[in-house]
Amino acid sequence: MGRQILEAFFARHKRIAFQFSAGKDSAAVLWLLEEYWAQMDIVWGNPGNPYPETLAYMEDIAKRVPRFFCVLGDQSNSIQRNGWPVDIVPMEATQIGMTLKGQSAIRLRPFWECCWENLWGPMQEFIKHGDYTAVIRGQKCIDRLKGPAASGTITDGIEYFHPIEDWTDEQVFTFLGESRLPASYKRGLRSSLDCKNCTAYTLENPGRLADLATLDPQAWQEVTTVHLRLLDSLAAHTEAIRSCHAHPTL
Repeated sequence: MGRQILEAFFARHKRIAFQFSAGKDSAAVLWLLEEYWAQMDIVWGNPGNPYPETLAYMEDIAKRVPRFFCVLGDQSNSIQRNGWPVDIVPMEATQIGMTLKGQSAIRLRPFWECCWENLWGPMQEFIKHGDYTAVIRGQKCIDRLKGPAASGTITDGIEYFHPIEDWTDEQVFTFLGESRLPASYKRGLRSSLDCKNCTAYTLENPGRLADLATLDPQAWQEVTTVHLRLLDSLAAHTEAIRSCHAHPTL
């Protein structure tokens, strides 16, 4: 991204929030914009059950930048009230499904409900009440999961700005180098570490659970229990669908 574009963006906004995570893309944007740190607030969304290494990472960043804010969620209580987040939700594991079938088991829900309640929603409220006119994100076009707004989009008076939108993952790794890369990527993981016992995003971060088994066996056991419940339910549905079609490839 050209310097003129950066200078124009920072010149037209007085209240800028950088939605920062423990991921590589956020790190790349942070260091790319180092000379502009004094002109923006670094805002970390902490859903409420972070990895110790994520806390340590954020503490280090907070010491480096002029202004750092943590928006805190309540993941543990949220799960108790509404269920565990997963990528695929069988009907009988939902609240209404458990009521209809009279079962008492582990309750599951779509992952976006948990993220909205504990991460995206609180962050939106922080931005709204902070009188910000611009939000910076480390979003890229190639990301499998990303927000719908492209860089330059203005929604409710807020401009969304993605300085590395056209970058590849390889460009991010090259730009950061070994010294500025978050520790989890050096262990072979592929996404940021948010909640320790997250039971979703299994496609986005392969290897996370094997890594978690070493770092925190208790959290690993929590996740495993939920995944086994999910697998049992999905297996029954898969077999039923195959039987309906009587097709060996289904």
